[in-house]
Amino acid sequence: MVRNLTLTLSVFTMMILFSSCEQSAVETSTTSRIASESSEEPLVEEKAEDATALITVTKTSPTSVKVDWDAPTSSADDLANIEYVVYYSTEKNIDTYADAIANGLEAGKVANTETSIFVTNLDSDKTYYFNVFAVNTASNKVISYSSSEADLNSIETAEADTTIPTISSIAAPSAGAYVAGQALSFTATMSEIAVVTGTPRIAMDINGSTVYADYASGSNSSTLVFTYTVAAGQTDADGIDVTATIDLNSGTIKDGAANDATLTFTAVDTSGILIDSVVPTISSVSGPSNNTYVSGDNLDFVVTTDSAVTVTGSPRIALDIGSTAVYAVYTDPVWIFDLKESSLQRHKIIAQFLHGEFS
Repeated sequence: MVRNLTLTLSVFTMMILFSSCEQSAVETSTTSRIASESSEEPLVEEKAEDATALITVTKTSPTSVKVDWDAPTSSADDLANIEYVVYYSTEKNIDTYADAIANGLEAGKVANTETSIFVTNLDSDKTYYFNVFAVNTASNKVISYSSSEADLNSIETAEADTTIPTISSIAAPSAGAYVAGQALSFTATMSEIAVVTGTPRIAMDINGSTVYADYASGSNSSTLVFTYTVAAGQTDADGIDVTATIDLNSGTIKDGAANDATLTFTAVDTSGILIDSVVPTISSVSGPSNNTYVSGDNLDFVVTTDSAVTVTGSPRIALDIGSTAVYAVYTDPVWIFDLKESSLQRHKIIAQFLHGEFS
């Protein structure tokens, strides 16, 4: 559709860096208290205020464990900004955050809303130590726990978990028109904590072309995010379509007991998600008819674009009148076309330029 813009000139004489250290806790009996402090510059490591938070480690398979921990007692602001970081080692050398970074292996990070993590691919005949750190970069603090010991030889495996994780729901982006560079994010809520490897994806159809929202974040939580960035030149005026299943794309989505997730989900309404990343161009500009204009007369300029546009602010056209720079400024558009008409319909915006606009 073509839109005409008419512009008029009136001729006139002028962190708690609470290291979301996801602490492994052993539910089989290995329990430990929030212990404190150590410091790895520039972070300040300290004991949690209540010093009672526990880590529990539960063996979920011969080579995997689930680490659970209590949230530390702290100020609301601190807790709002923390993330947990979990480290493990085969030696008791990760009691402080600095030691954990130097000596341990990072099992993963989770947001402050999560207090557990699965650690997989362990050796079944070894003893491991797990520790959790609550990190807040905003306040430059780390709250540390006391490391927990888990002898995979001696602790019993929890009752086999055979429950298949499922996708409870998918949240689609808000309805609206998306342009090049904007992200379309889909959030999958799982029935339980899921561990993701590789780059699973969700297929979408944009005006007949298949593209993919790739897995972006969420492993070791129950919320997985998939994102696609709109490319230049794409259009879809009647809403994108989304395939109601996750494509593993050679990756995996499992729970802590290695049960594969069900990948299908209830279809979501994406009819209101429109794509318009074709940059509109100016087809032509027509000026006022040849005549003699006096003070108070308007000079109208009509700008024709190759597609409908939305105007914000006060665009202007520079003019030279008697070697004096003046501007025809776009204001107060009057739309005189029906948006429901054919896309081949030419559209016109009538705008009147402020007289006496100088800059």
